Amino acid sequence: MSFSQKCDQSYVRSVFLTTFLLSTVPLQTAMAETVTYKCTGAVKSITGTPFGLNPVIGALVKADISYESNHPADSDDGITASYSLLPNGRMIILVAGVTVRSQGNNHFEVKNDAPTDPVDNFHGDFSPILLDGLTQVEGSFISFDFNSPLSTVLTNNALPATLNLAGFSERLGRIYDASSEGDLRFSIDSCAPPTPASLSDYFPANPGSKWVYRVVSDPSISSTLEVSFKQPRINDVTTSVFTSSFSNSNSKLKFTYSSDQDGIQLHRVGTNRLYVPGYGIFNASLIASPPITLATNHLDLEVPSSFHSEGKMVGTAPGIGTAKFDYKANFNFEGFEIVTVPAGTFRAIKLHGFIDVDELTLFIEQILYLTHRGIVKQVLSLAEVNIITELQETNWFDHDFAITDIKVPKRIKFTDDKHRVTTTIKVSIQNRSPQLETIDSLEKLKNLVALQVESLSLCPDPQATLVTESIQKRMPIKLKPKQRLTIDYQVTFECVNDAGQSTPTHPGHEDYRYRAAVDHRALDNLPDVHIGDDVCPRTATELNYDEFPNGSIKEKGCGAKKKDGSLGADVVTDLIFQ
Repeated sequence: MSFSQKCDQSYVRSVFLTTFLLSTVPLQTAMAETVTYKCTGAVKSITGTPFGLNPVIGALVKADISYESNHPADSDDGITASYSLLPNGRMIILVAGVTVRSQGNNHFEVKNDAPTDPVDNFHGDFSPILLDGLTQVEGSFISFDFNSPLSTVLTNNALPATLNLAGFSERLGRIYDASSEGDLRFSIDSCAPPTPASLSDYFPANPGSKWVYRVVSDPSISSTLEVSFKQPRINDVTTSVFTSSFSNSNSKLKFTYSSDQDGIQLHRVGTNRLYVPGYGIFNASLIASPPITLATNHLDLEVPSSFHSEGKMVGTAPGIGTAKFDYKANFNFEGFEIVTVPAGTFRAIKLHGFIDVDELTLFIEQILYLTHRGIVKQVLSLAEVNIITELQETNWFDHDFAITDIKVPKRIKFTDDKHRVTTTIKVSIQNRSPQLETIDSLEKLKNLVALQVESLSLCPDPQATLVTESIQKRMPIKLKPKQRLTIDYQVTFECVNDAGQSTPTHPGHEDYRYRAAVDHRALDNLPDVHIGDDVCPRTATELNYDEFPNGSIKEKGCGAKKKDGSLGADVVTDLIFQ
């Protein structure tokens, strides 16, 4: 007996109503629209040697500036608007081979054509800052300043969604070292505009991510959506599996999407112990062939567009059989809207569409609101009933890396014939995020982890060089929660500070010590939510458990052992001369 013979239309309709209701319970969320400008310029002046920098006048400077273009102002008097602590506001400067980056705190000002001072000005400053991953002394800062006496560049006091750099006659950047009062100033000559967004950017799918939604008509009911770490291939397409569950049901459904260069597509809907009244509990799946297209990537986000797909729905239920149904779907991109849900206020893309399965007299209309982190709201209409779901919370921003170990040689021997030694230093990090973390380039790895070797006396600080050959072959590196990665550096020692050997009875002859730091923002501009484990050495105030990713990791500190056996002492190498 066939699937269709065993199950009447009301049964199949129940399955579709349940699966499509949950398949559109949304994905991910972002708090705002972040733009990044990649700029280049040249050193114009330098006073002292800020952070040891001493580049020649005219040396190349690269600077990245990021901010949220639709973030509300903290204050706005109609002339000057101030914006502080933007979650994704940052600046990164590369000069003379050294990377200086902001560390969270930021302040932006936009000044538009004041009547008494007809000037347009866009300014940003950032403090504290990191130098090659290590926090610098309080009072140090980096900044940029764009100024135009023509007062025609800016049209209002909002953070500019697009930056007309050529309109500013004065464009400067600055690095200031509070410890030495060193000051470096550079021109900002050109900035590449942000890469145009593709629609799939508004529907990302990061394994381990989790979202909680509420049903507006009954706030006591919530739904949870989690992305599996398994990424099956369906018809040669790599897909992502989203598992959905409701607070008032033991059933789970799995929805398989792809979000790539072909756009956003729904491939499969599966059930796990789904209960349908009158029919019992069962597992089943529905595969759309070709997949249902919510949107393609080949569109201008400023122009309304329509996306059509049609084909077969193939239903399979173990022990029952299979059946095919014709479907048609059409989705329209209708532009951007400001949407407020329990999780916040968002500037979202609006998709409005329908899925029609003629043989089942099933017609589903959907309105989806998408941000750079996915859908934040959906309106589902079927059988003259509107069902609205809204985002309540997500772990999307819960990113946490930890430095767990620095392995170094305790002693290096120098002799009359050996005055130069190159050794390998190993730094281990752990992904303590609840989701997958991806390192897809050497440049991001270099900015993610920093190792500093510090001389303990008159010898200069040696440079730590990332060993790239072996780790390049592993790119992209995908770290699951709790997974570790060991990174190799080469350090060359050519100078002995103290030829004596440290012993338990005669300590203090060590020559060099090591410090390491990790900064999650190198991956996607999102900060680490638990900065206490971002550095090594560090001391654990008590043997407690890290909140991330799930409260099961005991935080023991990092570094060499102290006299009491706990971790947190300096990691050192003793160079001895024999």
